[in-house]
Amino acid sequence: MIWRLLLITVVGVAAYANTFTMAFNFDDNSNIIGGNALRNMGSLRDLFSLRTMRSVGDISFALTYRAWGSAVMPFHVGNLLIHLTTAWLVAALVLVTGRTPFMTGGSELSETSLRTARLGGLLAGLLFVVHPIQTQAVTYLVQRYASLATLWYLAATICYARARLAAAACRWSKVLAWGLLTLIMTLFAMRTKEIAFTLPLILVAYELCFFRGRLRWRLAAMGGMLTLLAVIPYTLFGPALFRNLGPIWESLRVQTAMSRTDYFFSQLPIIAKYLRLIVWPAGQSIEHMAVQYKSFWNAPVLAAAALLLALLLTGCLLIWRGARGVRTWRLIGFGIVWFFLALTVESSIIPIVDLIFEHRVYLPFVGICLVIGPGAALLAERLRRTELVLAAGGLLVLALAVVTYQRNEVWRTPVTLWQDATIKAPFSSRAWNNLAYAYLREKRPGEALTPLLRSIELNPGPPDVWNNVGIALEQLGQFTGRFQRNYNMFRTSADLLQGQSAWFANAYNNLGLAYEYLQQPAAAIQAYETSFTYLPDFPAARFNLGYSALMLGNRPLAEEQYGRLRQLDPALAAKLGSLLGH
Repeated sequence: MIWRLLLITVVGVAAYANTFTMAFNFDDNSNIIGGNALRNMGSLRDLFSLRTMRSVGDISFALTYRAWGSAVMPFHVGNLLIHLTTAWLVAALVLVTGRTPFMTGGSELSETSLRTARLGGLLAGLLFVVHPIQTQAVTYLVQRYASLATLWYLAATICYARARLAAAACRWSKVLAWGLLTLIMTLFAMRTKEIAFTLPLILVAYELCFFRGRLRWRLAAMGGMLTLLAVIPYTLFGPALFRNLGPIWESLRVQTAMSRTDYFFSQLPIIAKYLRLIVWPAGQSIEHMAVQYKSFWNAPVLAAAALLLALLLTGCLLIWRGARGVRTWRLIGFGIVWFFLALTVESSIIPIVDLIFEHRVYLPFVGICLVIGPGAALLAERLRRTELVLAAGGLLVLALAVVTYQRNEVWRTPVTLWQDATIKAPFSSRAWNNLAYAYLREKRPGEALTPLLRSIELNPGPPDVWNNVGIALEQLGQFTGRFQRNYNMFRTSADLLQGQSAWFANAYNNLGLAYEYLQQPAAAIQAYETSFTYLPDFPAARFNLGYSALMLGNRPLAEEQYGRLRQLDPALAAKLGSLLGH
């Protein structure tokens, strides 16, 4: 067992060796360095509080920060250790499942079955640790919530299996110990991320698939597990959970008003895309372009539904066939059920503002490993060519390790991350804005303006894009007196209309300066004229329009602005007049 764990470790470290010095990315800064959990170790006291969510993940970040401050390497090392441990647990789950009453037929585990279980566990652990679909949950630091929740999730499943094996052997002290650990690991998982809501359902499915015993005792055990389904909802809503479910059900959405049916229809092609990324991990990105579907009768939705239903039915068939033939079929079928069940929190009927993120596959991918690892071991047993399967598996692991290493390079800096995102999702306004902001953080305002303009062209709505234009102009330092930064959507609360007008007038004036810097005077003039629709007598925009008109050789338009400025702002009029030769 030790050499298998060592092999998984070596391969995992090699695949992620280039991540240790990579920067904080995306919302790492706001959620980790800027998060209250790092400075409030009161989370330790709240760990078992029924009203505290994600406290275990918060504590892990806080402890890292307390020990090493804001140095990025310890956070990456911590994420990799979690990933390695989770891969070990994937291998261990295959091994412990191989010892269950169903898999052994109620007799002692044969040497052949033991070899198959060991090979299946090794291949499953290697696939989990090295597949590039996992990079977002490991290299994207804040997604430790997903990887750590998966670790506890697997640990709880293994502890449950050990408790049931001890019960079969009438070792009641071990039953108590492993049962208590199951409860603790379950609470840890549920205190790390909401995806652990499905853990009691997985334990029930595991019980039904792999154990035997008196029905009333099994029903009592499963009933006890199902009561844990209330932990996360109670954490979120408190005693109100038992009074009025209507408002609570409506509040189960994340930053979106999308209907549940629209979200479900949209998720079907996305789940199919997750499967495609698992089979062929090309086109990975922090930002995927996803389509929102409003009807089931769209071709992509129908095709994805047919594929997923066929896969789910295959899993159920394999579970049933395992009782009548090769027992490993049941483990493979259980892996398929795991994949779908683990996706239900984020990819079903609870609308989330971002339709797709790769880190959401981290927990479901355990099920895929339970399919491929034992499946390959079964093939080796049937063909009696273990060496051939190991060679093929080794080549696949090596290829995936190379792809993972290369994918991790994209995460080296925010600029490289969002450059890649704009290539993969060229019509994403957020990707272009985030690329621009990455340039601004590196004090490269000239390079930030082009992606900012592209972001505004795609979606002029988000105010932070316009604010970033002001930041870029400020960093350039050559437009002093010709622009004003926009810090808030509305500058005044007393007069909302006036606040709106001033904000948008400044925003379009700044946009004109951005076009001017990029030597696009015609576009600049159009932006200044839009500014006047909000504030007709905006002196800075009048001056800027006159300046751009001169760049285009339109002296009459420049003279017109000079005449208006003489009444609005004599100082700016004198400045424009000197350019006109007055």
